[in-house]
Amino acid sequence: MIQGIFYARFFPQEGTKIVAQSPPGCIVPVPGASTTKPPLFDYGVLQEYIIPRQAFCNRYITVADPEGKYFVLGFPVSIPSPRYDRNEFIFNFGLVVDNDVDQVPYERVVRRLAVTFAEMEKQNGFLSQDVDAAESQARRPIQSLLEIVKEDLNNYGECMIPVGKYPPLPPLEFQYVTPQPPF
Repeated sequence: MIQGIFYARFFPQEGTKIVAQSPPGCIVPVPGASTTKPPLFDYGVLQEYIIPRQAFCNRYITVADPEGKYFVLGFPVSIPSPRYDRNEFIFNFGLVVDNDVDQVPYERVVRRLAVTFAEMEKQNGFLSQDVDAAESQARRPIQSLLEIVKEDLNNYGECMIPVGKYPPLPPLEFQYVTPQPPF
């Protein structure tokens, strides 16, 4: 079962930041939110693995939290282009799962998140552009997308979400099969 899902981005001036997370506060505390649960793990300790060195970008990675309770599964993406500061855009969509859960089914989900959002970024700057109020009516916020992905995957083992209308974006489709115990 997915305990948390997040979208992290590297900002040239500020470094790695968690931009969106579900449930709120599962990775980093949310200022002003009334969350009763503490974060799942110490973000400060694992921060360098959320957006790792260039050599680990565009690869599937798995990191265990220091307490051994959870695994963080990610596929950090680096998109080189002169249109970005420092000539690249770096982000990661990751999942947090219990340490005793089979990670194999989730690898496809993490890869699909990375590939889908990388393509959306290349096509129209979906992740890097600032969304104003008029445009926000035409697309869902990333926070909302993460909540839907987490809930649908946990409840149904699949997810399909229309992301926006203008410009047309492909729907997010994910599916994984939960391994069945041997009889």
